[in-house]
Amino acid sequence: MASENHSNCILNIECEDIILREYQLEDLDELHELTWQPEIYEFLPGWNVEKEMRHNWLMNYEIPENNQFLQRVNDGLKVEDLRLLKRRMRWDQE
Repeated sequence: MASENHSNCILNIECEDIILREYQLEDLDELHELTWQPEIYEFLPGWNVEKEMRHNWLMNYEIPENNQFLQRVNDGLKVEDLRLLKRRMRWDQE
């Protein structure tokens, strides 16, 4: 997103058309702008929140949970009980 310096990312998957990596605080402005696009919030209702809320989510949930996931993978531990995966499992059951 915002930063072109991807070398400090632990998870960095670069493809021809997209780069996947963990969230960084520098992503706030672009992520906020992206989530207010109708093509996004049509499929992700509730993601188009005020920038202060997005900042709170990044700092208190998304970044720490990404770091927790990456640390568990690095330590060879299970990741099944992490919040992100539980949320995904609920979606899969609907």
